[in-house]
Amino acid sequence: MKRAEMGTDLIDQLTPEEKLQEEIRQLNEEFSQQENNIEARSAEVQDQESFISKCQGYFASLKIERDELQETRKKLWKQENQIASEIDKLKSEIVKAEKKFGPCYSW
Repeated sequence: MKRAEMGTDLIDQLTPEEKLQEEIRQLNEEFSQQENNIEARSAEVQDQESFISKCQGYFASLKIERDELQETRKKLWKQENQIASEIDKLKSEIVKAEKKFGPCYSW
């Protein structure tokens, strides 16, 4: 039977030196378990750091793509405004021409 499974009566019968040895053994066992736990957590932390790094890279690429799309949108708005301005100008010229020459229905 393991010493950890011993009842308190049996542990009480141990000499002070044996009690200390048992406590040292238990502490070493706990220490070993904690070291294993730390190693496992360290691996998890590395995995999470790697994942975070990948996400940050992906986020940065999305920001670049967003900025490029916003620039394209601005250029298209500018082009749309220029075309709308040109259409207004041509409509104005048509109105002037109709006033000067009369309506033209040949189109």
